[in-house]
Amino acid sequence: MFRIENQSRLKGIYKQLLEIYKGNYSSRIDRTDYSDDLEVLTVLLNMVTEKLQPLSVLQEDIDFKNSSTSLNIVIIVNNDFKIMESNNSFSQLVGKEGTQLYNQPLENYLANQSIEEWYRLKKELTHTSTIENKINLWFKTNHARPCSGICTIVSFPRTSLLYGKRILIASIRVENKISCRSVHKDQSSLGRTMLDVKKQKKVIPALNGRDISILISIENHVKNNLQMPLVTLRELAHSFGTNEYKVKIGFKKLFGVSVFQFLKNERLKKAHALVKFTSIPIKEIALTVGFKQPNHMSREFKRRYGYNPTELR
Repeated sequence: MFRIENQSRLKGIYKQLLEIYKGNYSSRIDRTDYSDDLEVLTVLLNMVTEKLQPLSVLQEDIDFKNSSTSLNIVIIVNNDFKIMESNNSFSQLVGKEGTQLYNQPLENYLANQSIEEWYRLKKELTHTSTIENKINLWFKTNHARPCSGICTIVSFPRTSLLYGKRILIASIRVENKISCRSVHKDQSSLGRTMLDVKKQKKVIPALNGRDISILISIENHVKNNLQMPLVTLRELAHSFGTNEYKVKIGFKKLFGVSVFQFLKNERLKKAHALVKFTSIPIKEIALTVGFKQPNHMSREFKRRYGYNPTELR
């Protein structure tokens, strides 16, 4: 269990859990050839992440024009309390991209009323081995007045594979009042505003619960019929009681790829498993997963994995 390769695998599991907590459901843990408890955990965690992926569409951008907005922030800092990673909600809150936040002291984004308390806690954490601490912190914001929340800070002990990292998790309530004076604009300002609106990209409509349920059914249908040619999007949509636009736009929003790309990905994943773990002829595998020609599968296989199917055996 304490072999170097197992430590690396366990670290991958830790990392995946952190990604889930940050709201990133698109990452997956690489599989290995082992048949042990860690590999079972890997498979289960990948399955859970895949099932959680539809939730990502519910994490819309923060609308600071509303009177109030709730968001969950996750920040990972090192032993010097400099930011290593953060989720999208924190980036939106402070108006900085992830690359701009990297290696910056967390106090740079705290409001004045929290600085003294934060320095006190930093000193305490440096000299204690407490795993969990709580503190009320006020954060600067880019669009509204400072806002606060109860933050939980998890510190990994020296024996942990993630020693040297601390995770700060908080639920923040952003309050913002729109000044009625902002309604008054001169003609030139209004013209610029209308021009900006024209330049904006087309807004992708939000998916409701019924839409998500239908798209998940389509995902399962595609997975369970890899050997069958995929019908047109219009036919597929109508067979599930929806329209072509929702399938085209909604599927990509929900799963990160188009229906056709998803089908190819699933065919290649199944082909890889059959080549690696069975002795079925490659020509037969190609037909089983939906490729009409074995050389087509081999070409796509090498493009995806970097080697030919025959090299895997």
